[in-house]
Amino acid sequence: MKKIITSIFIAFMMITTIIPVNALEENMSIEYLSNGDYIETTIVSNINTLARSSKSGTKTEKYKNASGEVMWSISVTGTFSYNGSSCTCTKATVSTTKPSSMWSLSNKKASKSGNKAIASVTGHAPGVNVTRTVTLTCSPSGNLS
Repeated sequence: MKKIITSIFIAFMMITTIIPVNALEENMSIEYLSNGDYIETTIVSNINTLARSSKSGTKTEKYKNASGEVMWSISVTGTFSYNGSSCTCTKATVSTTKPSSMWSLSNKKASKSGNKAIASVTGHAPGVNVTRTVTLTCSPSGNLS
């Protein structure tokens, strides 16, 4: 009896270790600005293989100077529910970072609309005001962009 229970336990452990519950998928793009600075955009999707009708992800924009130093960043995190014919954003949150003392941030806000999680912030530096809006969109099949 003890061998049977041990065998069942070992089989269960082997099966559960080969089935990933969560996985991450990441995409990145870069937008170059006329002053040499650039904006690096990253989308990280959290794929829950056991709950195929929901997905969460984060889209981050990092404002970097020409040397590659992060001046500030904004991230929108969205949770979505999808079914193959539609997708709905159920939650949207915003977060920011400001490693550079030259910049300040204001008007930070997040909202959701249909299949979109939306966040915005305004960055201020001497003589410069930059407002960025980041939108994370979910397709009916659960793809984030």
